Formats: sequence, structure tokens, C-alpha cells
Amino acid sequence: MRVVSWRYVGRRHMRWLVCSVALGLVVVSCTSPERPHLSGQDAPLPEPAPGVVEGSSEDVELVGVIPERSFLGNPFAGDTLANLDVGGVDGTRLAYRFRAERSGQLASLRPYIVVNTSRLGYAAGTGGTVKLTIVADDGSGLPDENQIVARGEKVMELVDGHLPEPADTEEKRRQNYSAIPISGDPLIAGQLYHVVFEQIDPNPVENYVGLDLMYQLDTQVGPRPSLEDWGLSISDSENPWSDFTMRFGEQLYTPIMSIAMDSGYVFGNGYLEPFPETESHRPVDESSSIQVTFTAEHDFNSKTWWLRAMRSSDSGILEARLEWGDGQSEVIEIPVEEFPSGETRWVEWGWEHAFVAGEDYVLTLSGRQGGQLSLFPLREGAMYNFEPGSVFGGISRPSNGNGGFEGWHKDRSDDIFIHADIMMAWTS
Repeated sequence: MRVVSWRYVGRRHMRWLVCSVALGLVVVSCTSPERPHLSGQDAPLPEPAPGVVEGSSEDVELVGVIPERSFLGNPFAGDTLANLDVGGVDGTRLAYRFRAERSGQLASLRPYIVVNTSRLGYAAGTGGTVKLTIVADDGSGLPDENQIVARGEKVMELVDGHLPEPADTEEKRRQNYSAIPISGDPLIAGQLYHVVFEQIDPNPVENYVGLDLMYQLDTQVGPRPSLEDWGLSISDSENPWSDFTMRFGEQLYTPIMSIAMDSGYVFGNGYLEPFPETESHRPVDESSSIQVTFTAEHDFNSKTWWLRAMRSSDSGILEARLEWGDGQSEVIEIPVEEFPSGETRWVEWGWEHAFVAGEDYVLTLSGRQGGQLSLFPLREGAMYNFEPGSVFGGISRPSNGNGGFEGWHKDRSDDIFIHADIMMAWTS
């Protein structure tokens, strides 16, 4: 076992490690575990043969920089969900901003379109038709609607603002989380783009839906992609586009959307919902621990580690133990007083480790010397067809008091809460 000394390195901005590429039309292949796809609109994406690099039949040259993934784990955070209308009384339009991680054609986008199932204000009428337009950036972080790259649309087919009585659970999932096919020109790696969501129903006041985003009660960015690279803009019938990622400088909005290329490469944020309720918090102390099992998706050399948690004791130690291979392990120890008391926040610590693609790892968090933290998970969208690449894919479980680990809420559905990740990530 190797014990790694800790050091506080403070907040820092995410940075992309980039390499310049001058190619013909590049389709970057990737291999990943089999993705769960439903029937209907969610037909499987085409899978290229490993190692294939295809040239463009139209001799289109894409020159761009390919951002390397600068995190391993779940870098996203939220304290609740926030719903913003697409259409409605104000004629609201939303735009999700992203930086392309690869050059090539878009296959589909999978946002969280939320419809009304029990309360007013989430959707109305038929839900209308949501038009998606992918446009270039105007140079200031806002959409340039004169530079259209690709398009798609989603016909909602609601009944009085509600989902039609679904034939089964999977039909309901398709309605809220369906992959929307996109066609148009290819993306260029490293460039900023915006997905503009607009209600095009003839009567958008009576027929509309909303988009759900993760909503953070503070503006701490943490290890997520930068505000420039993953953000939100808003416009309505009376006002031009304005950035809405950091509302009033007090709260943080994070778009929920996976982006699938026709090469099979997927990126984005596929986390659907925070569970900050009291019953969702779990302690990390000398008798209770949390275990995360995962397989490294790619080779990754970490320099720091982030954890979002809240301190419950005045002193003591958080122990984070990483195990892999044939009995190999590393441990870092962090004084719990470095975490805030009474609020959940990110803390970053030095942790250098060379992760190996395909290697299985087990991370266990526990308390020592009276140290106690409290944390809660985010529900990942794997069971709702959000593809690997948009979620970490680990399995996070708290201890059950009998020497084992189990889902977060056995009484509320162990299946749902097994597909949850604590908010933690290694960064480069």
C-alpha cells in the first residue's frame, strides 16, 4: 500500500490539453461497453470498426483542436432541478453551449425535456414541436443564428399538457429522454456551438414544454467543464440572447444533455437529478463508508481529486482508499475541517495517479479519528438511455451496517439508486 500525502491546492479553472490536427473528414472511432438503447427513436448508433479513419467523399477538410478529457469521474454537481420553459407566455428560447470534443457529424442530442405529470407550469396542451438548431458562437459566448450548422426537431404529442397514458415505463422514458436525430454540417473539434431550443407550434402559449437543468445553490464551478465550454443562454420575445449560466451571480445552471457523434463518440452531462433530501444523505465516518466501483474509461494521469461533501464533525480525518489489480492500493487522508460545515461544497486535493484504461478500481471513503462527512448522489441517466461518455458509469453504494454495501434507498427502488454517482472526480 502506498500512502499519498495530501495538500490543498485551491480552486482552479479547468484547462484543456489540446493537440492540433489537420485531417480530411475525421471520424474518430471509440470502443465502449454496450449502450442501452430502446426501440423507436432510440435506434443504436452506428459503431465504426476500431482504428478506422475515414476520409470525406466531398474532400471537406476539418481543422481543429481535440480537447482531451481533463477529468475521470463525475465532475457535475447540483442541489435540485430547475425547469425553464421552451415557448409559453414569454416565448422563451434556450441555448445550450458546448465545445466540440471531436470533429465529425452529429448523430443525435438527448436533452431532458420535462413534461407535466402532476403540477402546472411544466408543459401545456400538445407540448407543441421543439425545434433544435445548432449554431456557431458569435465570439462572445452567445449564439450566432446567422451561422446554422445542423437541425433537428421533436414533436411532443402530449394530451392536455400530460404524457398520454404510457403502455409501459420504457415508453414514458422515451418521451422525456429520447435521442433527437440531428442532420447538417459536421462539427469542428475545439469550436464552441449552441443548441437553440425553440417552440415552433402555431400557438406556443397554449402548447409548450420545458427543459430541466441541474441547479446549484452556489456558484462554485468545481471540476465541471468551464462556464464557457458548458453553459446556458436565454432569450424571449422582448429580449436578445444573454448568458444565464450563473443566474444573478448567485446560482449555477448546468445543462443536462448528451451529444452523440455518428462515430459513436459521446460526451456531455447525462446526470438527471440530485437527491439532497435528508433521507438521501449518507454519513462517512468510522462505522459508515461509501464505496465506488468503476472501470477506467481511458488512460488518465491525475494531479488532483475533488469531492463535494459537507462536514458533520469538528475534527478528524477523511480517508479515501483506492484499490486495484492484485492487492495494490493508495490512501489519502484529509482533515475534515477543510470541508465546510452546514453546506455542501467542492474541496480539491492533490492526488497523483496513473489510471489505466480497462482497469477495475474500488474507491472507499471512510472516517478516522472521529471525522464525519455527509454527502448525497446524483442519479445517472444510464437507465434512461444516456450513453457512456455522458456519465461516469461507476456504481456508488453506502454501507448497509452489515459489512456490505447497497443502493441508496432500498425502500424506494434499489435499481434507481444503484445508478447514482457521488460528486467526485480526478482532474489533470
